[in-house]
Amino acid sequence: MAALARLARQRRARDAEDRFVVDGPVLLSDAVRDGLVVEDVFVDPDAAERPDVATAVAEAAAAGARTWAVTGGLRPHVEVTTPHGVAAVARRPAAAATDARGSAALHVVLVGVADPGNVGTLLRTAEAVGAASLVVGEGTADPWAPKVVRASAGSVWRVPLASGPVDDALATLGREGVQRIGTAGADGTAPHLIDLTGPVALVLGSEAHGLPADLADRIDTWSSLPMEGAVESLNVAVAGSVLAFEAVRQRSVQAVVS
Repeated sequence: MAALARLARQRRARDAEDRFVVDGPVLLSDAVRDGLVVEDVFVDPDAAERPDVATAVAEAAAAGARTWAVTGGLRPHVEVTTPHGVAAVARRPAAAATDARGSAALHVVLVGVADPGNVGTLLRTAEAVGAASLVVGEGTADPWAPKVVRASAGSVWRVPLASGPVDDALATLGREGVQRIGTAGADGTAPHLIDLTGPVALVLGSEAHGLPADLADRIDTWSSLPMEGAVESLNVAVAGSVLAFEAVRQRSVQAVVS
């Protein structure tokens, strides 16, 4: 149980041990079916007979996981508001290779996106649009934190992740010929007026402050969503998803025309 609590609460422990927490029967079943190594499963005895929990635990056990009953429930050990009766410790998958130069490579770069729900949603979007990578920049919530893992619905282990200084990542993408699209609250070009059919990186900033000024030299094109009424900006996960699916739309049209 100490390992479960440590991994749930401490990013440095997750990084040092290369492990993370999977919370809930649906995510546990997905992790096993996606081939992740699940080492230990912790079950609340009050939930053990629920069909979804029982099935997930049986699948994990069949794949080699150890199972433990947790007296007193999981709430004190897992950093989520409503534990789902079962949680597990799994190994993080090996980082997948990406090709920044692919003719239609789409990258998502997060800078200071601190809200776990937004990071999880953008991971789901990245998977849905077939992103070549998602770059986790400074100030961004840990993608392996329990709240992010849950919000991502498993996309966190299916999307190629990269981390490190975002300035370096953007410089590398630029050298590889990737168009770097920065989001701006106003005065940017509407997404449908930008050619997103080639390799692009969508660079998304913090919910409160946007992108840092010192990254301006790493941005090729600024984009703003046209909006009506008194709305000044959208949630970063919404804005990022709109941009990502606009790229998908343009590529679909291009494919039909070709």
